[in-house]
Amino acid sequence: MSYDKPDWITLKIKSPKQEDNPTRRIRADYTFLHDWFGDKFKVVETEKTAPYDDIIKVECSPFVMTHWTLQYSDRVKVVAPEEVRNSVKEKIRNLNVKYGL
Repeated sequence: MSYDKPDWITLKIKSPKQEDNPTRRIRADYTFLHDWFGDKFKVVETEKTAPYDDIIKVECSPFVMTHWTLQYSDRVKVVAPEEVRNSVKEKIRNLNVKYGL
């Protein structure tokens, strides 16, 4: 549970597309988004260049998003706001120190 004010957070979501048609997904992989946010996220755009990932926005606690992003780090990247990106980076630095990678 967190008590910080929700904010609109922009994410890049891996969404593999067909090489010959980058507007068509190879597979839809939004289940993890629906599990957490239901239908409360917005697809903003699909990148115009490879890897053609999807850009979405979701209203969420920045604290929760920092931890959620680490949980799904193989699928998502925080685009904005910068404070959330920096929070994710700091957590990664701390994990690197802790585990000596």
